[in-house]
Amino acid sequence: MKKIPKLITEEDNNKLTSPFSNEKVHEAIIGMGKDKAPGPNGFPPRFFHTYWDVVGEDVTRAIQ
Repeated sequence: MKKIPKLITEEDNNKLTSPFSNEKVHEAIIGMGKDKAPGPNGFPPRFFHTYWDVVGEDVTRAIQ
């Protein structure tokens, strides 16, 4: 039986599987080009950039 090689360290695995912080979610949204294609909800990133103070908490909660 072949053994599957370990490709990442335990530390890296812990980082990859840890919950997202509110700041990281916001950074990811802000890092998106404002006029990129809309997501499945139909809203382009510009909407989230503009109205983050209104929708940010709900968006973050949905992602987490």
